[in-house]
Amino acid sequence: MIKYLLVFVSLLSSVYAQVILTESGKGSRSLVISKMKFDVKAIGFLAETELTMTFVNPNSSDMIGNFYLPIPENSRVTGYALDIKGKLVDAVAIEKVRARQVFEAITRRRIDPGLLEWSKGNNFKTRVYPIPGKGTRTVRVKILTELKKTDKGFVYEFPLKFDRPTNIMNLKLWAAYDKKPIIQTSVFKDLTLKKGDKGEYTGNFKQYKVNPGSIKIFFPDDKSEWQFIHEAKDKKLYYLWGKEIKDDKKARKAAKSISLFWDASHSRRHSDQEKELELLEGILKSYKDGFKIDLTVFRETFDP
Repeated sequence: MIKYLLVFVSLLSSVYAQVILTESGKGSRSLVISKMKFDVKAIGFLAETELTMTFVNPNSSDMIGNFYLPIPENSRVTGYALDIKGKLVDAVAIEKVRARQVFEAITRRRIDPGLLEWSKGNNFKTRVYPIPGKGTRTVRVKILTELKKTDKGFVYEFPLKFDRPTNIMNLKLWAAYDKKPIIQTSVFKDLTLKKGDKGEYTGNFKQYKVNPGSIKIFFPDDKSEWQFIHEAKDKKLYYLWGKEIKDDKKARKAAKSISLFWDASHSRRHSDQEKELELLEGILKSYKDGFKIDLTVFRETFDP
């Protein structure tokens, strides 16, 4: 028997300019955001935010919670989880119409469903049911953001204009930069950052009864190229490399040859090759004069 269902779906809906928590049920008192934790990891031009929120139902009867949250520009939601029997369970992504149908069917059976909907204007909505009377529910959302680049570094800003205060807000930061990050949000100005053995900065700070408007952090960095090696908990090593490419608006001469690398590995067996070939055909048609193509096909080995 299905005990719970989590779905992660992209839909178009209304635009919300602030964080809004609504509820429906027989209770007369509003839901409360008792805890909100921001776990931010930043390196180079990327930042991953893990946002964990706990909702409290002060009423004696079950309620449905709808939570609307704007996210930073150039971001995408990469994960969603809902607590089931005290443990956070990760969701799966399914097609939007099917997600709605399944969610409503599961709700009618009074089984724990969670639904995350992507909406216009960098907003998302998460719907949680049930939030038990005198009880809590917790959701976790992971968001990947391409940071805004300035001449002196990168800017991280997460909009947090609440329609009601949060009882406890916790900010945890891990940042791999040569220079110390600058916390620009006043309620977190006392966050103490320590430099680790590998050069990264870390800090953890808790604040009570806050409505900060936004969490803003500046990462000083005037480099145009970044690389970093990270060892995960499973002892695997991960390498990140990035380079700033400036837009050169000067007229360029048409190339006389093109090197094309085609991934024919088994992992791409479900890729949309028709669209890929359509894109390639469009590029080739832009060359009026003759030119040379060097094609390299690779799988487990290279086929020149």
